[in-house]
Amino acid sequence: MMSLKWKLRILVGPMRPFLLSKASEVVRHILDRARYAARSGVVVHEGLHTMQGLMPLPSPEWFRENSAKVLEFARSMRQGRVRAYGIGVWSVGDDDPSDVDVRSVHELSRMHHWCAYALAAHIEPEHADDWAQQFEHEISAFTASYGRSSVHWKFPMGNAIRVFSMLVAWDWLRRSGYENVETDRYVAARAIEHGRSVYLERESRGGLSTSHYAANLLGLFAVELYVQGASLAPKMREWLVAEFHRELPRQILWDGMTQEASTGYHRHVVDIYVMMAMLMKGAKLTLDHRATERLSQSLTALRQLEAVGFPLIGDNDDGMALKLTGFTPSTSATFDLASMIGISAGNATDRCSFPEFGLDVWNGPLAVTLRNGSVGQFGKGGHAHHDQNSITVTVDGRPFIIDPGTTLYTRSESVRNQQRSVHQHATMWAPDVEQGHTQPGYEGLFWLPGFDRMTDVRGRSATGWMGEVIHRSGLRHSREVEIDQQSWTIICKDLLESRSGAVSGQLVLPLAPDVTVAFIEQGALLTSTDVRVQLTWRGATAALQDITIAPTFGASVPSKAIALSGNSIIWVLSRS
Repeated sequence: MMSLKWKLRILVGPMRPFLLSKASEVVRHILDRARYAARSGVVVHEGLHTMQGLMPLPSPEWFRENSAKVLEFARSMRQGRVRAYGIGVWSVGDDDPSDVDVRSVHELSRMHHWCAYALAAHIEPEHADDWAQQFEHEISAFTASYGRSSVHWKFPMGNAIRVFSMLVAWDWLRRSGYENVETDRYVAARAIEHGRSVYLERESRGGLSTSHYAANLLGLFAVELYVQGASLAPKMREWLVAEFHRELPRQILWDGMTQEASTGYHRHVVDIYVMMAMLMKGAKLTLDHRATERLSQSLTALRQLEAVGFPLIGDNDDGMALKLTGFTPSTSATFDLASMIGISAGNATDRCSFPEFGLDVWNGPLAVTLRNGSVGQFGKGGHAHHDQNSITVTVDGRPFIIDPGTTLYTRSESVRNQQRSVHQHATMWAPDVEQGHTQPGYEGLFWLPGFDRMTDVRGRSATGWMGEVIHRSGLRHSREVEIDQQSWTIICKDLLESRSGAVSGQLVLPLAPDVTVAFIEQGALLTSTDVRVQLTWRGATAALQDITIAPTFGASVPSKAIALSGNSIIWVLSRS
């Protein structure tokens, strides 16, 4: 349990603006639970049916580029070959995979592959009935095998994405020419069950809402718009439209990034809101122009991140509302579907800043990101890391200095906190000291508030950046960076000091797993396939460390990090 001191700091800090709303939400939950308890269970009857045509199929161009991947994903899942998130083999109806993080099972429970089955029916029209029947079999198997006490029903977010996947998949399957009235009624009934569960347990948290609540709204939109006679609550449609327009500018910041302090969650949240906009357009509901502008801005930010290799910042969650080509996240359908309703992304630029999120990006042969800013989630820091003043570097498309990512969320407190630590990120800090407070125990796994430190970007330009981090103890790290795209060179000056003077610290540079290291005098040659760079330094002693990185959630890959020890370190990286 959280200590009393910690609880008080939270209550007077990031939680204070939400306390009244959280109290009213408790009352709402009691009343809703009583109302639903008075209802009979959802039964399959002739009055239930689903709509068609709310979600458009991807474009012909998208099919030409992605059909092979769709079929591979669909066939693999039909055969029970998952091969992601630490899970080898699993089929719907099997016991939950053991010895994996609960987040891995949570991903399976979203049933993304049902939409791949539906697209496979369009790609292979001669087998459309087979794909539809596989979908029918798995819905029945899921209902029969996983009760409300199972992990598959534990997360309202997962329930919401699952019902979205189910309804969109059924829509797409019917548009391939397949019809089954009994299945339509069955899908509608299961959708209402999901909708009631999501509506009752929705995760607005008194306004401290995140990607979870966005996904809740998506699932509720799908049930309300697809299922005739859903009747989850009075004036449900009006409430959902209002919540969409209220939440979108809260969760997608004015700089175009999302408020989760994570690039992975940016991709996740943007995809969720694009899918909500698609459903609304399909149902001829009005999208405020300010919402479409904010979504366009967020897609532009997403394209900017992808242009520099999608560097990891914070938790590298691989979630999305729609996955059609495999568990590895792909935004191709996000951009494709968004363009159908006039929500388009701008082109990536050579230089951009996301000051509210806390990230500066240089795009080009020398691609650089520098992180300094908010912990996200309205100060909660649920998916943030101790990564202030950290850097990532990609040279000619090859990542060299990276953020090591996240392999798990809840399975191991020690591993979770180690992977969030400042000593795992490409910045400088004092050994055996953390950049901010990490609350021990399970309850601290998704808290990382920034009230122990101050951050500031003191200067940013096309060729330079200066940031500082000051801990309440007086420990201060300043980083000054010069970037010369013409000579493919970065010059970085790191200084660590305290109120009493100089402090010996450690500068950690985590390397991509395919980077080899050959030490030279006061430097090292770093090679990635056909690209070589030279790293030199002054004012430091060097050591090579073994580390583990997570290029995708749940994956553990061995790699190396160069650790430079000193107080005032100047290091230079240039194309060799």
